[in-house]
Amino acid sequence: MICCLASCKKGYLDKQMTKKMEPMVLRGITKNVGPDIGGYYAGLPGAYENNSKSYPLLLYMHGGGQFGNGAVDLPNLLSEGIPALLDTKTFPSAIFVGGQTYSFLVMAPQFRSYPSNTDVQTFLDFVKTNYRVDASRIYVTGFSQGGRMACDYAASKPEIISAIVPMAGASNYSLSEKCKNLVDAKLPVWAFHNKEDELIPSAETEIFISMMNSFSPSIVPRLTIFPNSSAPLKHDAWTKATDPTYRENGMNIYEWMLQYKR
Repeated sequence: MICCLASCKKGYLDKQMTKKMEPMVLRGITKNVGPDIGGYYAGLPGAYENNSKSYPLLLYMHGGGQFGNGAVDLPNLLSEGIPALLDTKTFPSAIFVGGQTYSFLVMAPQFRSYPSNTDVQTFLDFVKTNYRVDASRIYVTGFSQGGRMACDYAASKPEIISAIVPMAGASNYSLSEKCKNLVDAKLPVWAFHNKEDELIPSAETEIFISMMNSFSPSIVPRLTIFPNSSAPLKHDAWTKATDPTYRENGMNIYEWMLQYKR
């Protein structure tokens, strides 16, 4: 009974805290940040302008169908994934982990073409200069080609990233080197894919995770393969993965990421 009362009380307090949190604020910004980025969306905690706190950063990489100029093309990013959650005000403004409450800074650049790791680093440096980022909590996620981008970039700078969540795509070349870098840096990975994906086969993510496991990681990477999909080409694994109500072992991806810091 005591455990039940404590659990109920915590749930009640969490709901009350969520009600007090101001909703996330979404801003579309057209600005050249290096040669491959013409604009980006910034998702800011509602209280961001009223305090001097630093916040965990969630860097989001879009898919191959959303490349654009960062101006008139920028709203294309709002059609799916985390920017869509921000646009519909369903992205969580408060995340409870380890007895603490967190809010993310979310940054979603629009690339003109497939970016180099230098392009991503240029954007991250820009964000760290212009926004209050908790440098010990930088997380990267992306879907389809964005999942590949997330893995490729994290493998180049694993020591500064706290966790990654690639969805429907992963690194697919120079795997041994990249996976060893991730494992040596003890970088947590939770990857998603649809088993029946007709655009990027699920084997891409499965091989990526298998290669990581071949290096005996101290933090074993997680792999979620959804068995069925009704999405076009059965490709969309990200809508379910990014849904705050989707949990495994009691955690959604946002709670899972925030377990880890540098």
